[in-house]
Amino acid sequence: MSSRLQTVFISTSVVVVLVLIGVWTYGHGLEDWRYQLAGLADPFLGRPAPGLNVIAGLLLSGLIAGAVLAARRRGRRMETSPRRVDRAVRWWWVLAAGWGGYALGGASVIAQGGPVDYAGSVRLEFAAPLNAVTEVAATCRSVVGEPDLIAEVVPAVDGLHRIDLRSVAVGRPRAAGDVIPPNASLMNDGVPGNDFEPPNVPERPPAYLEVRLDDGTTRREPPLTFVRAYDYQVERFLESGLAGRVELLGTRFEAPAVDSSVRWVGLTLPNDPWPDIYRLTLTWICHSATGSG
Repeated sequence: MSSRLQTVFISTSVVVVLVLIGVWTYGHGLEDWRYQLAGLADPFLGRPAPGLNVIAGLLLSGLIAGAVLAARRRGRRMETSPRRVDRAVRWWWVLAAGWGGYALGGASVIAQGGPVDYAGSVRLEFAAPLNAVTEVAATCRSVVGEPDLIAEVVPAVDGLHRIDLRSVAVGRPRAAGDVIPPNASLMNDGVPGNDFEPPNVPERPPAYLEVRLDDGTTRREPPLTFVRAYDYQVERFLESGLAGRVELLGTRFEAPAVDSSVRWVGLTLPNDPWPDIYRLTLTWICHSATGSG
C-alpha cells in the first residue's frame, strides 16, 4: 500500500471511529435528558440521570488523558520524537467527539421542551348492572418533546384507573399499523373514604379486610368499593391525537390463600348483586392550549 493510500485509510478510519463515538454519546445525551425533563431521572432505580453520567464521563476522560500523557512521557524517555507522538495520538479528538455528541443530544432534547400538562376529562360508562355514565376531571401529560403525543391520563379523583399509554420520557415506538394496549391501573392515595363511587351501585353488606394484630385485637380496613372489587383487562383501545378510548373487562377477584393474620369479610355473597364480570369504558379528551382536543 502506497504512503498516500495508507494516509487516506488511516484518516478515514479515524473519522469513522470518531463519528461512531459521537453517535453513541449523542444517544446517551438524548436518553439522559429525556428522563431528566420528565422528572424520572433516578440512578438508584436504574433510570438514566445526566448528573451521574457526567461525573462518570469526567472520570473516564481523566483516565484517558492520564494514560495518554503517561505514554507520551514514556515515549520521550525512550527518545521517541515528540512530533511523531503528537501526530500519532490525537487523544483530545476522542474526548471532543464524545462530549460533543453528548452535549448535542442533550441540547436537542432541551430545545424540544419537556412534557406538557393538559387539562382534560374522562367519561366513564359502566355496563350492567350499573348502566351509568359519569364524567370526572383529569390531567393529561405528553411525552417529552412531543406535545401532541399523550403519555398518561390521570383522573382527578382516587379509586379510578389512570391510563399509561407510553413512557413520558421516551415514548414507545410503534410499528406501522401496530396498536399497543395501554396500562390501566387503579390509583390509591391511601386516604380512607376518598375513593370514587360510581352511581347506581347495588347495595350489599360491605366487603372489607380484617387484620389481626399482635395483641389479639383486630383492625377493620376501609370497605372495598365497587371499582376496586375487580381485576381489569384491556379489551379494546383506540387513540386519536389528544383523545382516546379504552374498554376494560372487570373480573371479581378471589380472596387469597387463608392467612392467620388477615381475612376478607363479605368479599362474595350468595346471590351477590355485584356481578362476576362487568365492562367499563373510559373515554378521555385532553384540551390543548388553544382549546381544541
